[in-house]
Amino acid sequence: GIGFLQFRARKRHAIDLGEDFRVVRLIGANQWLQGYFFLLQPRLQVDQLQAMLLEDVVHPALLVLCAASQEHRHRLPVGHPMCGDRGASREQLLSHDEPLERTEAWLRTAPAANTLELLGQVQQATGEATLAVGTFSKLVAAQPDALGPLLRLAGALAAVKDYDKAIEKMREAQKINPERFEVSRQIAIVYAAAGRSEQALLEIKAIQRRQPADMRGYQLEGDFWGGQQKWQEAEAAFRAAQKHAPDDGMVAVKLYATMTNAGKGAAANAAADKWLQDHPKDVVLRAYLGERALQKQDYKTAARYYQAVVAQQPDNAMVLNNLAWVAGELGDSKALSYAEKASTLAPTNPAILDTLGMLLVKNGDMAQGLEKLQKAAQLAPNQADIRLHLAKTLIKAGDKAAARKELEVLARASDQAAGKSATDAKGSGAEQQSLQTSIAKAPPLTCSPDCAAEVAALLKTL
Repeated sequence: GIGFLQFRARKRHAIDLGEDFRVVRLIGANQWLQGYFFLLQPRLQVDQLQAMLLEDVVHPALLVLCAASQEHRHRLPVGHPMCGDRGASREQLLSHDEPLERTEAWLRTAPAANTLELLGQVQQATGEATLAVGTFSKLVAAQPDALGPLLRLAGALAAVKDYDKAIEKMREAQKINPERFEVSRQIAIVYAAAGRSEQALLEIKAIQRRQPADMRGYQLEGDFWGGQQKWQEAEAAFRAAQKHAPDDGMVAVKLYATMTNAGKGAAANAAADKWLQDHPKDVVLRAYLGERALQKQDYKTAARYYQAVVAQQPDNAMVLNNLAWVAGELGDSKALSYAEKASTLAPTNPAILDTLGMLLVKNGDMAQGLEKLQKAAQLAPNQADIRLHLAKTLIKAGDKAAARKELEVLARASDQAAGKSATDAKGSGAEQQSLQTSIAKAPPLTCSPDCAAEVAALLKTL
């Protein structure tokens, strides 16, 4: 699958690493880097949407795309400068008819190509890849000599695993612009996804021959070997990438992860420490190391890295949120102030409200904490961790009836996940291809086995 990892102990959001941060997909087994970097595909028209933001245009299409990108598998980090706080959660959008009505009205009056492009992006972002193939096919027919529509169609075809057709469309795009790195990279990625590793590697080597000084070709090879868990080859490729881009934080992250996965933890730590000494203003590697420490519940180390990132990005709401959670676990009196600042920066972000609510309860403010948690659950009703925190807080507040309702909802979600049938995967090609239909499909509430065990234990106490 393709998505953006929320790399966390249980509930903290992944960090927005700044405007220049680009998420990239790892070929093959994405788990090799624990899912940290993924491709946003198809890539949204960042320049167009950023221009809207610079002009302070709250465009309905922008709202929908930001919501779709944040709430689904193809998404930007919450708080990304492209969306900011205007990228409300999909639940927020669906709780108000006006943005949807305005978007439908915009689609009726927008140029046909713009309409198709927007609709296709939202369809793919919301998991309707088959519908996106049809929409992008119409877009290609309307703009037969344009590179973008072909790439979008190829991405949708790859999503439905029609790899041969996807590669065919990418080759057409390559004829339009033979030097475009992105096209060659996507061809290699599709070959790898189709299990055609030899062709993927040949494509990567061809990139390196055409652009021998460009680190991206070597980074792509590292991703390729990492996807096959061939750590020695991956390390060599990332070292070659670092030779051509010694200041690139993402390359430093991948080299660190590769060495760690190869069992070279001590050497990886020493190399990371040296690289960080030479790059005191880096946030990419520091944020990654903070996330790793958080996952291991090494809160002191996580706090150290997050504090270093906050020193460079004091208004990064997601970093502050993670720092608040870590500080709370450490008993740091500053935890609440971090969460309050994060909430000021992103007042409708459910994860931040959840953190703030939990810290308020921990500090003895049950009423305010419960209010924040209830709001978080309203904004993100399908986030099991948030609803579980709300249930626990209701128990503490003595409202066992309300707590039981929350827990029973989670218990049902657990039962449904355990008994999920193949009927869930049936296609919906006959459904109306409207924007509202595409974004109205909320991802289901799921309760993991650990969540289910905790819910069952809590229900026994009521």
